Amino acid sequence: MVLSHQGTAGNKFEFRAPRKGPYKFCFHNKGGTPENIAFYVHVGHIPNYHDLAKDEHLDLVNVKIAELREALEAISTEQQYLRARDLRHRYIVESTQRRLLGYTAA
Repeated sequence: MVLSHQGTAGNKFEFRAPRKGPYKFCFHNKGGTPENIAFYVHVGHIPNYHDLAKDEHLDLVNVKIAELREALEAISTEQQYLRARDLRHRYIVESTQRRLLGYTAA
């Protein structure tokens, strides 16, 4: 096991893999009710500055570009998460509204 993480809805976390290779994600629900899980995995690589220093053609600008690329990916992931959360909330609101109308009309 590389990482064990407990959280609630909306939690985000990241970790750096200690070695290359395939990884498995396991989810466990201790509660009795079914839960929906949505997750996004981004595999990225920010080059190590010491590794780049070995190549004369790469410099600090390329490291910053890689970091910006990772930051942009994080922003994109956050947008996807917020859109999915908005859709879930909209579904709940519309469902509640239908039930309220049903109760008041009866």
